[in-house]
Amino acid sequence: MVTDARLSSDTFFKWLSSRRVTLRSAGSETLSPYFTGVGIPYNEKLISLDEIGLIGKKLYEIDPKIQVCALDYRPEFERLDLQRPSYGEMVKVHDVLKDAGLKTVICQTDRGHIGP
Repeated sequence: MVTDARLSSDTFFKWLSSRRVTLRSAGSETLSPYFTGVGIPYNEKLISLDEIGLIGKKLYEIDPKIQVCALDYRPEFERLDLQRPSYGEMVKVHDVLKDAGLKTVICQTDRGHIGP
């Protein structure tokens, strides 16, 4: 199962990289007509902070300015066995993504948004 997830993420990152290269090669370095953002669902039962860090580093390699939004994945998203991540957990997620070098990081919490 882990192998399938990794293949899937590799495919996603290759696709995302190709989109950024296409935009830049079209001369859109200063102002692109396209907006690219990435949403990362977070819940400790689904993904670790180490994995969040790896995603952050990979996104940084693609584009440090890409907007990243970490979503506090909770029971309302059809996983009734989950508890909503705490504000403190989401602060840690924000810190991990910022430490990866990403410039625009937003984290959704029960208290509102952290960042950018």
